Amino acid sequence: MSSFVKQPEVRQENFDWGVIGWRLTPDSGSKHLVIMDVTLEPGEGHNFHRHPGQEEMIIVKQGTITQFIEQEFTGVRSDARGRGLGKWLKAAMLLHVHDVYPDLLTVVTGNASSNGPMLAINTKMGFKEHRQGNEYQITREKLALATTPNAPATF
Repeated sequence: MSSFVKQPEVRQENFDWGVIGWRLTPDSGSKHLVIMDVTLEPGEGHNFHRHPGQEEMIIVKQGTITQFIEQEFTGVRSDARGRGLGKWLKAAMLLHVHDVYPDLLTVVTGNASSNGPMLAINTKMGFKEHRQGNEYQITREKLALATTPNAPATF
């Protein structure tokens, strides 16, 4: 069944980055297509994502958008490091991304500033720093101890 959806009937949903007007969704009878009006605040966006088994239509009425993939982790076991495997893994991932998304223009990756070898790989591949941040890590044992009531602090 199809129908015209007039502007006053479009369900609006607000996000930090803008507003979505839901025109065609699975709950309105669509099985394989989502159509929405999206208003992005200047400089804002949302993370690249997929809807398996569904297509999404984005129509840019004003301005420009950039879709990107954020690649989070290239991991090599400590006993296998120093053999170029990180570079091979990163290159294989980028080739796979290109095969799956041939029109994609931007890939974003993260890198701990303390990880010199991966920083060198990313720099050699052409990645440029575009934001800095801090991340923290804790072992499971210390986390369990830290969340145990009345346990002495050890960190």
